[in-house]
Amino acid sequence: MPTEIIDLANFCGCGGCQGALTTAQRAEWERLRGERLAEEEREGARARERRRIEREEEQRRLEQPFTCAECDGEDIVRNSLTVGTSGDIVCTSCARPCSACSSPVLRDEMNTISRSWGATQYLCDSCTYECYECGDQNARNDMYSIGGDYYCAGCSNNCEYCGDRYVSECENEDCTQRVRGLSSYGKTHANRWLGGPVRRSAVEKDKGYYLGFELEITANTGNVQPVYDWAEAHLGYVDAVDCKEDSSVEGFEIATQPMTPAFFESVNWESFFDMLNENFPLPSRRRGEEPVDHGLHVHIGRVAFDKDDIAMAAFCYLIGQGDHLVRVGRRQPTTYCKKVDKPVSSAIKSEYQRMGTHQKQANKPVARSLYLGRDAINLSNNSTIEIRAFRSTRKADDLRDAMRLVYVAAEYIRSLRAGKGSVSPKALHWATFAAWVGVNHPEAFASIAGITDKKVVKG
Repeated sequence: MPTEIIDLANFCGCGGCQGALTTAQRAEWERLRGERLAEEEREGARARERRRIEREEEQRRLEQPFTCAECDGEDIVRNSLTVGTSGDIVCTSCARPCSACSSPVLRDEMNTISRSWGATQYLCDSCTYECYECGDQNARNDMYSIGGDYYCAGCSNNCEYCGDRYVSECENEDCTQRVRGLSSYGKTHANRWLGGPVRRSAVEKDKGYYLGFELEITANTGNVQPVYDWAEAHLGYVDAVDCKEDSSVEGFEIATQPMTPAFFESVNWESFFDMLNENFPLPSRRRGEEPVDHGLHVHIGRVAFDKDDIAMAAFCYLIGQGDHLVRVGRRQPTTYCKKVDKPVSSAIKSEYQRMGTHQKQANKPVARSLYLGRDAINLSNNSTIEIRAFRSTRKADDLRDAMRLVYVAAEYIRSLRAGKGSVSPKALHWATFAAWVGVNHPEAFASIAGITDKKVVKG
């Protein structure tokens, strides 16, 4: 049987294949393999010799003297750099490598960039861009391409919704259909006491009080930064207001920090609404009015009544009687501000539950599944009484009417209970209250008395 012809030069030599070789074939394969390894070793030696010669030649070249094309100074090639397309050789005193791409550049043509962490970078023109907004040179990797132009980090912003970079407003279609800069919905905690601290008596007891408001605003687009700018300019602190998301309205909610009545009266609220109308204009179909289900909620601290449940009950009765709260609030009761049918009993029950006294009496309605709700007079908050009857507005006088009704009524009740004496039924008649307002707070008389032509009062 003839022996199979095998190409030993290209034979792989694995164990399986060697088993197919004859003794003579295996010997021949070993000879060829030895010659191949010897040739590879000789080629490696020749390559190492070539690299040695190249290094020696490079060392001799680097030690050669040269004249700098820029300053005409003498030095050795080792201390030189080749710059530009012309290939001029200059010394390291006249040029240096770019910190980003390492390309040699003349020192007087480099851009010096100070980084935020304190380091200084020297960059060529190819590694820097000029900010289209401020004109400063910045590292290319620190610039943002927006609309075909480049902007630095200080002149551009990162959209909190889509992550895109923008200059004034994000142009992403999804983002243009929302109000930007809002905080998440939640309780606004008091960290500023505007106009405070409240006055104290000789026994270190609070004698004054604070109030604030929440205003629900119509808006589909825009940025709330102008609201914070206004607050810083007119209220003294950028965090004197809180702009929050509110899924129950077609827009957002503005909540203020607590303020004294005197501080409230000192503020130019016309400028506040001018700012709102400029940045968040109402649709033409609204005719300058907020929707009836957008509210203006006024909070007054329970401390105003000095833990006096009679005073608090009298306050709730006074502002809840008749249709006066509906008139000043400019809207009929809705599901968000239902009329309180028994404000006195609700107020006493609220105080009993909060203070932990008369629990048996206070819990009787609870046993019948009757709870204090967020009604026109909301008594469910521990530290404030919230009047929710008012309709949201874009007019300063409407805001003043609402705030004045609350704090003037509180001051009236406080005056009646100054000596902890009894409060006569006649004292809680609206006409008696209005007469007291006319003497002590004439600026609030027209609204509280129901006089529509305020010029009559001024005259």
